[in-house]
Amino acid sequence: MTSKERVLAACRRQKTDRVPINFQARQSLADRLLEEMNFDSMEELFQRFHVDCRWLQPFYKVGQPVLDLKTLLSESVFGVKAGVKVLESGVEVGYFAHRPLKNAQSIDDIMNHDWPGEDKVVIPDFTEQLEEYNDKYAILTGPWTPIFCQGGFIRGDENLLTDMASEPEMAKALFDKIFEYYFLVAQKQFEAVKGKADIFFTGDDFGTQNGLMMSKDMWREYFAGYYKRLFSLAKDYGFICMMHSCGSVVELYDDFIAVGVDVIDPVQVTARGMDPQAIKAGYGDRVAFHGGICMQQLLPFADKDTVRRETLRMADILGKDGGFIMCSTNEMLADIPTENIVAAYDALFD
Repeated sequence: MTSKERVLAACRRQKTDRVPINFQARQSLADRLLEEMNFDSMEELFQRFHVDCRWLQPFYKVGQPVLDLKTLLSESVFGVKAGVKVLESGVEVGYFAHRPLKNAQSIDDIMNHDWPGEDKVVIPDFTEQLEEYNDKYAILTGPWTPIFCQGGFIRGDENLLTDMASEPEMAKALFDKIFEYYFLVAQKQFEAVKGKADIFFTGDDFGTQNGLMMSKDMWREYFAGYYKRLFSLAKDYGFICMMHSCGSVVELYDDFIAVGVDVIDPVQVTARGMDPQAIKAGYGDRVAFHGGICMQQLLPFADKDTVRRETLRMADILGKDGGFIMCSTNEMLADIPTENIVAAYDALFD
């Protein structure tokens, strides 16, 4: 099988010649790997690790914050200002300096905000990448559409959750405006890559380490409709739909499937209730999985032999009869030793 065939078969829950592989890491870690492994490009690294997918780059270009070199703060198209601190370990931690609707008191305050429109949509030219990768690899594309998380960025998490519980019309007005922009971006990006990219990868974080941030009924009330429209649009363009959410979100799997999700990312195995065997048994006939190699505990802190064994265990469980793409459970960070990354990516080939 080619890399492209292997990934697409896994997304359709079909058997493959081996478990397909993907790679995701923060740029700081990627740069370190290139230096330590003496590679000149990410493509060389992907070849070394047998990576079957390619992300269209820059993946988050659309609507990304613009950096102010004087303040080192970035401002998004929604007016959110944020910065990044680098810890001694090299791990990057984000913080918010300005949430534009933190003090909003009414729906009018929401509606009168300076919301982005079509003039803010700039789709990168992906032509060269599409031509290079189209027949070889499964191509993932955005845009990233975190409706709930973006609401928290704009309004403040506590304010947003309070609105959702006690001022639902205000919360809906906020989510409507966010979704309006994301849907516009999606239409334009899908049109730009139609027939050449394969997987629409997007996400939102609905889980904590111990459970959902809201009830299932509240998720259905606020978000099911948005994501059903978004994934329906993606499928009209022929995309497989992959949905990301950190945390313990197994309680939403039925809902994810109902709105059109084909692949769930990740199986965050250290979160409550996210047992890979139970998840594969309960949902593996209806949805495929991406991720599963733990970057919270396993990759940063285990020895390389343990990493290898656990990688093989995830491949055996989640990859049984197809339906699994091996990858870390989120972007790998700078505190992960190189030898553990090599152990994970070599495990299927030892």
